[in-house]
Amino acid sequence: MSSQFRALEPRSSPAGAGGEPLCLAFTNTVHDFGATPLDDDLRSYADLLDWARSREVVDAAARRKLVAIARRDPRAAEGALAHVRTVRAALYRIFSARAGEIELPVADLKLVNAAIRSAMAGGELAPDRDVLSWRWPAGHGLADTIVWPIARSAAHLLTSRDADRLVECGGKTCTWLVLDTSKN
Repeated sequence: MSSQFRALEPRSSPAGAGGEPLCLAFTNTVHDFGATPLDDDLRSYADLLDWARSREVVDAAARRKLVAIARRDPRAAEGALAHVRTVRAALYRIFSARAGEIELPVADLKLVNAAIRSAMAGGELAPDRDVLSWRWPAGHGLADTIVWPIARSAAHLLTSRDADRLVECGGKTCTWLVLDTSKN
């Protein structure tokens, strides 16, 4: 069986491991989108792969395969990292606008919608113990294999009732986004 890529989403909620949606965990790899330079956890393609592996976006075999491809073509890996960062910034602006109840940025929505369309075209349902889960077969490129599960997670979150619970950190140097699960 080939390596699999899948979003971490329980069947009834957009939240992943620890209750945090995959798309928000990804967006929160930047601690302050207003800082220059960004305090970015994803400084290299290797960092991106480590993050993706830690979130089970890629399995160990897929990570090894992507590392090998990136070593053979470092320019492609840099391009993939740049693309992933562009998607992340667009997701941040969409989530931030949604949390602030302001108009969604149209250009960012177009970019994320393109990622969602691509993810849904490349994804498939597969048995996962006693249920079905989304997966993305290996071999779709250095960026898509990571962006697609995140795009699927973002689509799920933004179309769920939980979208009303999106809040952005109120600190001066914090732009993290979370789901407010408090009763108030």
